[in-house]
Amino acid sequence: MKMRIIFIGIIVLIIGLLFYCYNSSQNLKMTREVKMILSFDDMDKKIFVNAKSWGISGNHDEITLSEREKTVPDKNMDYIFYTSEIFYKIESGGRLIIYAPKDAVSEPLKKFKDVVVVINRLTTAEEIKEYNKHFRKYGLKKISMSYTEKSEQVII
Repeated sequence: MKMRIIFIGIIVLIIGLLFYCYNSSQNLKMTREVKMILSFDDMDKKIFVNAKSWGISGNHDEITLSEREKTVPDKNMDYIFYTSEIFYKIESGGRLIIYAPKDAVSEPLKKFKDVVVVINRLTTAEEIKEYNKHFRKYGLKKISMSYTEKSEQVII
């Protein structure tokens, strides 16, 4: 009888542990995703933006710019920014000007075909704060996990 109670206790403990581990792993997979499209009206060209935040505390951030709509970034073909926000400006002639922290930038080996991406790297915390505070004054827009500027954004 005593062995049976110990055995049932061990089974309940294992089931509880499995349930806890399953729920914890589901929380690790929780992501917040913002998708949008940057349109170049003068040349009928689009850049697909996918901004993602994940992790237990949501502190893993990634913003991807791609010529094709996709969910998994390709370091060879996509611009990847490991930060929660970047600033941008679309200019005529297919120029996309990006402002991002210098350590957050991963440029692809193969550049975009029709759009010229110019990256201005922000080097100091003061410079990043300045752009965050006054980006509109500089004629820029923001792509961010915590800020919605464009109506075509889709938050998942």
